[in-house]
Amino acid sequence: MTNIIYVDQDDNVVGAGPIAEADARGVGRRIVRIYIYNSKGEILVQRRSERMQYMPGRWDQSVAGHVDVGEDYEAAAYRELKEELGLSGVALQEVKKIRTQHNGIPEIFIHHMIYKGISDGPFLLDKEEVAEIKWVAPTDLHAWVEKDPEAFTPGFLATYKELQSVV
Repeated sequence: MTNIIYVDQDDNVVGAGPIAEADARGVGRRIVRIYIYNSKGEILVQRRSERMQYMPGRWDQSVAGHVDVGEDYEAAAYRELKEELGLSGVALQEVKKIRTQHNGIPEIFIHHMIYKGISDGPFLLDKEEVAEIKWVAPTDLHAWVEKDPEAFTPGFLATYKELQSVV
């Protein structure tokens, strides 16, 4: 398994290692979150595979993943886009970086870099990570999030809120 970058509350690198070790040691990490829009302005959301250790079966943004050793946020975003959806050649725009607490633990910080891009596909899903995808109109997604927030991952909820504030 690939090692991820460990960071402190200010996003300074403090080490690297497996995700499970980060949790055990109580150290932060970097995650990229990508929102893909189609030519109609709909947002692509994915349902996480039941095989996923964290939040299986929940809905999430189009693509997400940890920043691995040797990568910056942008390199990780393009790698994850290729791995999860089979997409390359999509221009990503950096939206905003936010910091959240990991599972409500004040000492553990997650730094999320939010990106957006435009693509109508085609998509080649990594079935180990992605159970299904669906296009949702922004107004419908907002209503869905308001009605059933438990259907989504906490990372999606935090970054979707930030995305709405800048779009």
